[in-house]
Amino acid sequence: MNLGRSRVWQRTAAAALATVTALAGVVFTASPAHAAATYYTWTNGVNVRYNGGNPPACFAYPGPYNCPSIVGQVHSWEPITVHCQKIGEVIGGNPYWLWVMTPKHWGFMSSYYINYPYNRLPDVPDC
Repeated sequence: MNLGRSRVWQRTAAAALATVTALAGVVFTASPAHAAATYYTWTNGVNVRYNGGNPPACFAYPGPYNCPSIVGQVHSWEPITVHCQKIGEVIGGNPYWLWVMTPKHWGFMSSYYINYPYNRLPDVPDC
């Protein structure tokens, strides 16, 4: 095998591995993979939000301003899988936002609408 081609192949493979590793880090950071808990809302038509144009803004401080796109709505009878929670824009006196999976969508939802008496959910990790 030609030594020059071998080195080019090694550099190409190393660059590809670095790219895949970096992309995997973005994917795992952008969609937290933790133990999940199921909850329900106390009302209907609760917005699930995201910001496809600027996901880091939405993840940094969730709320209607940073997560302007409404990707779906949930109703009181639909289970919501909550993956993590973080502080964001205060809604109804509750500063927590939840990274959720509904039957149809992924996105952030205000914890204010969860059928639970306290702001912070006990069995959900921080994002």
